[in-house]
Amino acid sequence: MPNTSSTRKNVRVIARKTSVKKLWLKKLKVAVSGARKAKEINAEMASSLQKIIDKAAKQKVIDKNKAARLKSRLLKAKSAHGKKR
Repeated sequence: MPNTSSTRKNVRVIARKTSVKKLWLKKLKVAVSGARKAKEINAEMASSLQKIIDKAAKQKVIDKNKAARLKSRLLKAKSAHGKKR
């Protein structure tokens, strides 16, 4: 148990940050897995996924390099779908 008032506050802050981070990670996971399972990635889907990835990186839920890697792979998959036609 925390002994001082500052450590008690810190426990509350950490709990709040953890819940927010879990929410964003779940949202990101659902969006990325949905894009991977989709047969074709259209421009609207790609832009919404990029928006989610950017917001997660901005809030430090994921690292900025991971965000860049996810977006790069997304665009690569999108262009691969376009070439199959």
